Amino acid sequence: MTRNKRRVRIGALAATGLFITALLVACAAMGGAGDEAAPDRIAAIRGSEGGEFEAASAVTNKINYQGRLTDSGGNPLSGTYTMTFKLYETETGGTALATDTHSVTVTNGLFNTTISLGIGTSYFDGRALWLGITVEADPEMTPRVELMPVPYALSLRPGAVINGSVGSVSGGRILYVRNNYKGLFYGDGIRVDVYGDNSAGINASTTGNNGKGVYASTSGSGSEGVYASTYGANSDGVYVVARGIESEGVYVETYGYYSPAVRGYSQKDIGLVGQGSTGVWGQGTSVGVYGKSAGYAGKFQGKVAISSYSTGSTVLELGEGLDYAEGFDVSDQEEIGPGSVLCIDPLNPGLLTVCDMPYDRKVAGIVTGAQGLGSGVRLGSDEFDYNVALAGRVYCNVDATESAVKPGDLLTTSATPGYAMKVTEYERAHGAILGKAMEPLEKGEKGQILVLVTLQ
Repeated sequence: MTRNKRRVRIGALAATGLFITALLVACAAMGGAGDEAAPDRIAAIRGSEGGEFEAASAVTNKINYQGRLTDSGGNPLSGTYTMTFKLYETETGGTALATDTHSVTVTNGLFNTTISLGIGTSYFDGRALWLGITVEADPEMTPRVELMPVPYALSLRPGAVINGSVGSVSGGRILYVRNNYKGLFYGDGIRVDVYGDNSAGINASTTGNNGKGVYASTSGSGSEGVYASTYGANSDGVYVVARGIESEGVYVETYGYYSPAVRGYSQKDIGLVGQGSTGVWGQGTSVGVYGKSAGYAGKFQGKVAISSYSTGSTVLELGEGLDYAEGFDVSDQEEIGPGSVLCIDPLNPGLLTVCDMPYDRKVAGIVTGAQGLGSGVRLGSDEFDYNVALAGRVYCNVDATESAVKPGDLLTTSATPGYAMKVTEYERAHGAILGKAMEPLEKGEKGQILVLVTLQ
């Protein structure tokens, strides 16, 4: 390892004339260094190549400084001397940003010390900095030493790790990047370019409780906390995976008026897509999910269910069936199944029961679900016994023992419990008509046919 020598002459020290030769070692956060480095220091430099750096203990707020002190004749000195180190942002003049004065032991002209200027990251923000040095009562040596890039920063090459703990430091950060100028290009803060397949530009993870893998905050108008853009086919601007119990892939909070937590925009396709056991879930004190469009405010593929806020029970369900149904409780469930014809139970107000007499004017509807056909619209919570079709098309139990049924025939209740039959006595059928047959049923047969429910 070669090292450059910087020799600076200073005024008289005590009763004899002395001068100091300041030799800055590369690892001392300075631009130059001396001819002869201590063997252990050289070993430390070599040992730091490609290693792991402890952010909170190895390189905190101290600068290592090594130099050589001689008398006017060039003879190395030994002893303890008071040295003052000052940090400036100007090469000459100006006011010191920070000062450190302490005793330094010199042995055969060589000394090695650490400068503690009480500084964190605030001064090292890209500006030029100089170090001024004073020995005992002498004037400050000139010229000041310019602080140059340090070797440990040069080691932040691919594969390097910055590791440590900043929990005990107020406002501490593992890595801090700041740009005070007006941005001209994307990537003015931190830019990461990755060109390999199956690679991640930024991979952030936390294992502690209540941690954030990526935390973004903005305060300026028209700003985005996170802005993601992709151009490749089958790509995602933001791709999030959450595997923990009760975890959110993306969690967003807003506090300003007219500030949606999540907003999706697409020029040619869908603004927002949700996929999963619950694709999109909305919760609010006034409106959970709000849709507005010149076309469809909301469009769904599959069933739609609306549940009670207090109980969680379904109060409205839109399915693929063809009927309108409501939930009812029954007084006797032994002979009831999909397709059964139900009547109002006069002995139990509010309940239904199986119809078992012809031309019963208490007829209420047909139990849904026969032939696997669900309801199109269903009202009532899940706590009711059965869904009963009051209108629309539904499969119904029909008894054609006495008369064959043809499409268009009026249907009423029969003596067979839970079955309908063809109306043959129209005077008795007034108020007891269940609906119209949409399929035929041969005489003498019993079965299920499609019925248009039109209670009259």
